[in-house]
Amino acid sequence: MVTQTQILLTELAARERLLRDQRTSTEQAETLLQVVDALQATETMENGFDSALEICRKALKGDVAVLLQRSSEVLETLHASDPAFGLPTWPLAGQEMLRPLCITSISHTRLSDSLPDVVRGYHSLLSTPLPCVDGPQMVLVLLSHGKARFTRSHQVLIDRIGGVMARMIRSRHLIQRNAILSAIVEGTPATSAMAGAEDRSLTALSHAFDRLSAWQNLIIQLNNDLLGAPSATLDAAIDRTLAEIGQLVASDRTYVFHLTPMQMLDNTHEWVAPGIEPMKAVLQNVPVEVMEDWRADFEAGRPVSIPDVNALPDESTVRDTLQMQGILSLLAVPILHDGVLIGFVGHDFVREHRRFLPTEVRLLQSVANTIGAVVVRRSAEAVALSAQVSLAQERDRLQATLSALPDLVLELDQDGRFTGYNVGGGIEPAFFPRDFLGRQVEEVLPPDLALKAREVMHDVDLHGHHTGIEYSLPTASGEKWYAVSAGARRNSGRSNGYVFLIRDVTDRHQNERQIRRLSRIAELTSNLVIITDLEGRIDWVNPAFEARTGWPLDEVRGRKPGHFLQFEGTDPVTAAHVSQTLRQGRPVRAEILNRSRSGIEYWVSKDIQPLLDRQGRPEGFLAIQTDITELKKTHQQELQPRITAIEASMDGIAIWGKGGHFVYMNPAYRQIFGIGPAEDIRTIDYRDQIAPESIARLDGEIRPLLKDHGRWQGQMTALHRSDTPIELDIALTLTDTGDWVCIARDITERHRQEAERARLRDQLQLAQRRETVSFLASGVAHDLNNLVAVVSGTVTLMQAHTPLADEVAAGLRRIARAMEAAHDLVRGLGQLGRPDKPKGALDLRKLVIEAIDLLGSERVRRYGVHADLPASHQTVWANQTELLQVIVNLALNACEAGNDARNQVTLTVAPDGTVLPDRAPDSGELNLTQQYRVLKIQDKGEGVDPALRPRLFERYLTTKGKSGTGLGLPIVASILRENEAALWFDSILGEGTTVTVAWPSSSPRAVTSETHALPSSGGGDLSGRRILVVDDNIDVAEVLASLIEADGAIVISVADPEEALELLHDNPGLWSALVTDFDMPGLNGAQLARAAGACTPPVPSILVTALPESGALVSRWFHSVHPKPVNPVDLIQSLRSATSGKPDLGRD
Repeated sequence: MVTQTQILLTELAARERLLRDQRTSTEQAETLLQVVDALQATETMENGFDSALEICRKALKGDVAVLLQRSSEVLETLHASDPAFGLPTWPLAGQEMLRPLCITSISHTRLSDSLPDVVRGYHSLLSTPLPCVDGPQMVLVLLSHGKARFTRSHQVLIDRIGGVMARMIRSRHLIQRNAILSAIVEGTPATSAMAGAEDRSLTALSHAFDRLSAWQNLIIQLNNDLLGAPSATLDAAIDRTLAEIGQLVASDRTYVFHLTPMQMLDNTHEWVAPGIEPMKAVLQNVPVEVMEDWRADFEAGRPVSIPDVNALPDESTVRDTLQMQGILSLLAVPILHDGVLIGFVGHDFVREHRRFLPTEVRLLQSVANTIGAVVVRRSAEAVALSAQVSLAQERDRLQATLSALPDLVLELDQDGRFTGYNVGGGIEPAFFPRDFLGRQVEEVLPPDLALKAREVMHDVDLHGHHTGIEYSLPTASGEKWYAVSAGARRNSGRSNGYVFLIRDVTDRHQNERQIRRLSRIAELTSNLVIITDLEGRIDWVNPAFEARTGWPLDEVRGRKPGHFLQFEGTDPVTAAHVSQTLRQGRPVRAEILNRSRSGIEYWVSKDIQPLLDRQGRPEGFLAIQTDITELKKTHQQELQPRITAIEASMDGIAIWGKGGHFVYMNPAYRQIFGIGPAEDIRTIDYRDQIAPESIARLDGEIRPLLKDHGRWQGQMTALHRSDTPIELDIALTLTDTGDWVCIARDITERHRQEAERARLRDQLQLAQRRETVSFLASGVAHDLNNLVAVVSGTVTLMQAHTPLADEVAAGLRRIARAMEAAHDLVRGLGQLGRPDKPKGALDLRKLVIEAIDLLGSERVRRYGVHADLPASHQTVWANQTELLQVIVNLALNACEAGNDARNQVTLTVAPDGTVLPDRAPDSGELNLTQQYRVLKIQDKGEGVDPALRPRLFERYLTTKGKSGTGLGLPIVASILRENEAALWFDSILGEGTTVTVAWPSSSPRAVTSETHALPSSGGGDLSGRRILVVDDNIDVAEVLASLIEADGAIVISVADPEEALELLHDNPGLWSALVTDFDMPGLNGAQLARAAGACTPPVPSILVTALPESGALVSRWFHSVHPKPVNPVDLIQSLRSATSGKPDLGRD
């Protein structure tokens, strides 16, 4: 089995080969450029050949390079890189010398005897014929004294050098011919015979030659500049070239377009004449279709010349585009690389028309070719640089991987003696390597295993490495299988021992055994089984596949099943769906029609699943196909039951004929429109059933869409026979015969329900906003009332106990009047957002269903919200909006209580007789004489942190970050108090939360508790009475204490209700009365009063609150309720009344 190390070494070798090839390609390109420079840099061709041959000799590492030219039936030596070689004549040798030759030993070939003597003194020969278009044939030869090992790379390089030399020779010949023609035209001594002749056409020709010569010289220079430009400055060189070319051809815009891998055109470089607007910035990501008219010419290497854009035919796809840019004439020259189109160079003329000569076009084509060559060269250099970086990274990664191999590495010397080891983390050795260091294999290993080790060492001695041995050994954890690979340990290039890599392959053996079992099952099954790679190419098929399709495994391995099983009868949509799904790596199921090798058509139901490797990555596909041909035949026979199903459908189904009359309607359709079962539908026009406002929509909008797409679906208003409007959900299908198939569903009731839900949702949102405003206003009123109470009480104390000057007394009276006005203002503020809330008897089950609907379908689906409801009616006395607020707020909290995937929310209406929790409610109050209905809201979320439990109903406490207001549960608590309802909160961290709500089942009745029915009459002062005053605002508590102490009482004031509760429990007989605020953190006033009433003897309670309307709801727990700021006389009178009959507890 190929190890991970071998895979990495193979990948590294491939990377190095790629880099070596790229380096060779770069070196060859540099050699060719040197040859071109050498041939262009000299005035005479002879001098250029000498330099070019020397470059060729050095590049190919030969001893002499020779250029031969055919003359009749021999080859003459024109030039040699070594003058001492001379100019010998070579025989054609039966045309052998005119073909590429690669001879390692000249003396061992049949050419040896016919070659010149000087040539037989060399050992090796490499040659190539020059591809001369005209003129005599020429051959480039490289000779070497030594035994040269010419490779394919050497042959390619000499071929390319020969090609360059042939082109340069042809170019030189053309230049010479032009010079001769120019001399003839100019009447030089070489053409003195024509000196007297005057020919204007020759004069014009002379000017043309001069211009073309100037063109050629400039273009050669530009090409040389481009070829010599380094990659870093190549863009600037291209821009300069475009500027020179644009001025040369007098264009208005000269530019380069590059064809991207995404088949888009990018304007990469541009030059524009003065006064012409640049277009480069806007001509990016241009669709390649704009050059569709030119693409065939471009790909064939032909330029596109348009002398007059306006003369293009009307069907041209580019004429309008060019005219919109104001272009009169255009020349576009393709850029090809290895025959593939990669872009083009364009020249636009917007101020005058322009016609190009063929020679001009060829010269411009050479510039385009050079631009393409240098751009490709830059890309190759970038790829080479990237390859070098990647190679370095691969080396680093390989080093790290080798350092972390999960193998047992053993080192042995040449005698087979253990000298070192390293135990990887992924192997459990059968022996402890440290126990056999310095010992030979026969002294440590079992005999058979020691013999195998010696065989491996022998194989390493012969071949340098060894792989393939696997063996099993018993270990402490059971039998283990190991794979061994070995190599020579080298020092300074010489072998001095062995390295063994031993890997635990037990899992692989077990997997292979399991695969063999599964393969046997697959071979025996009657289903068709196919295993493919990720590209869908077959790796294996079972015998059932071969039997059904007629295709044996050997003939289909490596092929895609669809290529030989699917045919014109196969549904292309299904086939495309299967292919697309598999490309996404997802499983797919489908039914498809195939054809066997013998031409028999058969249906299969295929189930294709991705095969995953150990890391969970797909590595192929497993397809199990079931032959359902007989099932399909049976399916055809089942059409009649389908017709029966259509007749029984609850949706109305009808067919409208071309003329508008009905062809068919099922009973449900008749019922929707009130058409009798016996009525002849052929006399009914479907337009009679459509509301007038929908007729225009049907003809103007729906009919065209139906004609174009064949289907339409939407809603429409129709008319019942009684002229009653009906809201329908309609699907229309246009058949091949022109009939319309109509499927209609009456959604009138659904629309009514949706409108009712929307009204209820709006009403709930409004109530929530009002409740929030009311809650905030009540809090502000409470805090302001505390401040007013402190000031008012202080004024009262000052007026009663301090001799005051007249002006001070007047000032205190003004303060008192101002405090009374402030009290009235605060009382009004506390009533904000509290409209009348009518109550009545409601079914709690219906309210739960409405609350779930208000949560929204997406939230219900995500959190699995569902209801568990009893069969019997569950009556509650409530305002619908208030109770919905409670349910929705608690349900929302439950939905957001944890992870979406595991959270499930259940709303349960408990049946009659459900027992309430046996502890005090966490919020709200219970009337013990009242009957309650019970609702439980349960989630499986994260649960609530116990540290937060006591603060759940505090204002502005939220666990939702910025998305929460911290008012949801406080609003719920407020509603519960106002309705004599109660709530219990049970939560287990990590498991979920259950909220139990008890709601009155009937209208609450006034209840008078005997515990609190204290005498309302009494007299005397409060001397000797001990009064406990509780208010979370310590200033208010101290003012109240001062007022009460003024009547002779002993007063203890505290700001913590928990401390007050401890004082009551520790010595209940100590207290004559309790004076408490209502809204306090932790315990509220009602809870304190209830605890005081439960003391022995009971302690009467008096409520002093900034929110007297809240106190009214729990007044049964109090002797009396007083608003803040309190009237001292009323408070003292109430205390005297409450403590009448109480013993005088005296003073400490």
